[in-house]
Amino acid sequence: MLCSYLMRVPRNSSQYYRYTRRKWIKIFLVLLTVGIFIYPIRHSLIINFYLYLGKKQIGNGEYTRALNTFQKTVTINPRHALAHDALGMAYSYLGKREEAEKEYQNALQLGIKYQRWFDHIQSGDQLLARGKYLSAQVEYRHASRLQKNRASAYFGLGATYHALGDFPQAINQYRKSLTLDPNFATAQQLLEVAVQERKRGITHYLFDCNGEVLGSRIHRQSQYYYPYGSITAHPLGFSHPELGSMGLGKKISDLRMGNKIYLTLDCHLQVVASRALGWYRGAIIILNPQTGEILALVSQPGFNPNRLKRDWKKIQNHPHKPLLNRVLEKTYCPGSLAHIVTLAAALEEEKVLSEIFPFQCRGRLEEEDMQEGRIHGKIESLEEAFQEACSLAFARTGIHLGAHLISEYTERLGWGPEIWESEKEFPLPVISGSIPFLPKENTTLLARTAGGMEDQCQITPLTGALTAAVIANNGLLMKPYLIKEIKNITGQTFQAENPRVLKRVLKPETALRIKELMVATVDSGIARLAKTKKVTIAGRTATVKSGENEIAGWFIGFAPAEKPTIAFAIVVERGSGPYTAAAIARKIVETIL
Repeated sequence: MLCSYLMRVPRNSSQYYRYTRRKWIKIFLVLLTVGIFIYPIRHSLIINFYLYLGKKQIGNGEYTRALNTFQKTVTINPRHALAHDALGMAYSYLGKREEAEKEYQNALQLGIKYQRWFDHIQSGDQLLARGKYLSAQVEYRHASRLQKNRASAYFGLGATYHALGDFPQAINQYRKSLTLDPNFATAQQLLEVAVQERKRGITHYLFDCNGEVLGSRIHRQSQYYYPYGSITAHPLGFSHPELGSMGLGKKISDLRMGNKIYLTLDCHLQVVASRALGWYRGAIIILNPQTGEILALVSQPGFNPNRLKRDWKKIQNHPHKPLLNRVLEKTYCPGSLAHIVTLAAALEEEKVLSEIFPFQCRGRLEEEDMQEGRIHGKIESLEEAFQEACSLAFARTGIHLGAHLISEYTERLGWGPEIWESEKEFPLPVISGSIPFLPKENTTLLARTAGGMEDQCQITPLTGALTAAVIANNGLLMKPYLIKEIKNITGQTFQAENPRVLKRVLKPETALRIKELMVATVDSGIARLAKTKKVTIAGRTATVKSGENEIAGWFIGFAPAEKPTIAFAIVVERGSGPYTAAAIARKIVETIL
């Protein structure tokens, strides 16, 4: 009404200015009244806003941001009990336990009472579920002070003591929990487990894929015991109070306490592979080509992790380095395995090779200064060259295909460093293979690489097994992994690995054709020593130099060829070269399949 009236009043009149002045006086009085009421509680409003914001940030996993937010509330009002309580929770999530305890003591001194805003049993449960036992213990301890009649606070406190190996305290807290809630089934179950473990004096923490115990912790000695000794030494590594840790033992050092770690290893396969290799110096790896799970990993010579201190000098001075994991940390020239790369490139690119075949193998290529130990005579096709392992025919094919294709397919099959630069989370040390740079003008280097006669080309046994797995899995390369899942003290899984495709390497039809040729190589070709009566094996052998005066033999393959469940690579550094490796492959397949 005032506005409509003023519109009718002339602006230069005294009446217009009188009404305008009254309007602004009223607005000023309203703002003054609001300010008088809000000013005394302005800090409380700001603090409540920051507490709400920080709680939301914790819910989103933004713990550092939440910490900064809560620190602002303490700055505004250092005597605000809930602000200190919230700040302590942020410190717990960040693993800063001493700072958390300090803030909780401040909150208690300022008279903190239980608030639903910050439920410390809930935060303790979240940290317990992640295996963060020390931080969870801080939360449960504070919760037990604020909620003395809550059974779950004492149960959580007992679970953290249990996980950390303090059995008397764990049993005491479990019993307190059951006093408050006699029907607390999980508390009763863990109480019985804690009593048994204290009586037994040992806790099992490491298991194979079937639940077989692989590693245990001895309470009084604070040492670790490995039931399979030298058989599982290289995949498990060790952890010793005086000699340090190696391999998986080093990787899982922060995960052992209170958790159960399940590996993809199969103890039965591990024992079979170890016995098949025997005293030969070399390596065996078996994996599931469909999933990438590592089922067995053997390196010889080995060591017994249960006798480390006694044998340490002997191990350190051994000329063949028992601590070296030959599956992952030693490279070998691939030899005739390189024929798979050249064959894959020719098939995948659908190259016509009429200029190369028929090829007359005379045991030597003059222009490339290459010489082979055998004279194969007339080779009608690349497939026949694969069957006969004619390196000179593959050398000629490599020149025809060109350096770019040979380089591309060696990298596709994972023979270079690319896979492991992107897979740093693998729990064991892994070294990369090496591929020589192939300039267009250097046809000799190209020919030697394509024919498997170039020493600069190096791969690990793991890479050899993955190559076989790609063929077995219709051209797909799966990510290899060793840790299957980790469960916390209450049996909850908080870390799990699932099969993951790294990339498609070959078309299914290309992989199928190579599989057929690998089957024929075992059935009637140079890998006949791997042939079994009941199971069809697809395989490839290679003979390479190992050191100055030694010959090593490769055998890679998979079985059953019709529907592969295992893919493997075997390297024997001494013995009868690939014949020994092929015979070991036959022994393994006959035993497990």
